[in-house]
Amino acid sequence: MFASYRYKYVRDSNPFILALSSDKEIGEIRIRPFLAVLLARGIISGFQFADRDMTLMGWHKDFSFTHIWCHRNVSTAQFRFLRKQTQAPIIYDIDDLLLAPPDFVKARPRNMRRIQWCLDQARIVTTSTEILRSHLLKQVAAEKPIITLKNGHIGCVRSPRPRVRKQVVWTSGDHPFVLRSAPDFMEGLADIVNRNDYEMVLIGRFEPMHVAPFKRVRHIQRIDFNSYREALRLFGGAIALAPLPSGLNPQNQTFFDAKSDIKLLDYLSSGLIPVCTSSPPYTCSELYIPELSAKDAGDLLTTLEGCIQDHAGWLARIDSQIHTADLLDQRRFECLSHELDRIFIT
Repeated sequence: MFASYRYKYVRDSNPFILALSSDKEIGEIRIRPFLAVLLARGIISGFQFADRDMTLMGWHKDFSFTHIWCHRNVSTAQFRFLRKQTQAPIIYDIDDLLLAPPDFVKARPRNMRRIQWCLDQARIVTTSTEILRSHLLKQVAAEKPIITLKNGHIGCVRSPRPRVRKQVVWTSGDHPFVLRSAPDFMEGLADIVNRNDYEMVLIGRFEPMHVAPFKRVRHIQRIDFNSYREALRLFGGAIALAPLPSGLNPQNQTFFDAKSDIKLLDYLSSGLIPVCTSSPPYTCSELYIPELSAKDAGDLLTTLEGCIQDHAGWLARIDSQIHTADLLDQRRFECLSHELDRIFIT
């Protein structure tokens, strides 16, 4: 299967990382940025990605590696390759509670077995939050390092005096789950946005009926992750929504509570004001602003309206609370990557 692409495990003091991509976009969020800064810092000597068919995603036909870094749901070809690499140190990244999926997601037994195998066989596991780490400690077969590797950003130049932008931005990678428990949320949101003459910017999987109630609206249905972060910066000075569901049955709620604060990170690092729900992924974050949070979807609308009425004031307070305190600098990939040094420096 791998005849045209020759992979070879070698023991070398100079680390070369073979990264197995389970999904191109997730790789751009969780893996590639960290490898790039490790390379720039001189901690590793090179890296190469292989796709789900084990085809190298680059210009090389051969690659000798010292470590394998895989993540989430490995493919059949990747799993077959991993099982042959009994000597190579495997790093496994998992950023969701995949072994306890919500009941509306079909959990394939084959995928569950592969995830458990990766957790058991990996030399080191990386994950995105302390809450998720606590779950994983109960799911690994043996004691091993599990590193909390928070989601990061590359940094951006922000305006010293942010300008109010009369827009509300809402991004959703899937159909917005919060609408299941609050079906009237969109109408309430449209009322606030329309009444205050703001533009609604929807990024992601929103149905036409969700877009229709807004007088001024822009719907960006699909955008790759790097372009998404670039686009967010163009909305700097706007208000952004980050709702997560609450009050679900225990299994579903546990899954959402183990998610990361990536929405807060993306919004704040792009100069937006985040209005969020008071969910554990946010309340456990150093980027959490309690006054901009809400207990549920209905309360979120009240919080949003208050933020609109004091839009300029909140831009100034965020500048003081978040930017001046350098909280975002701590979440740059370069800073976070030091958590990985122990893997590659011997």
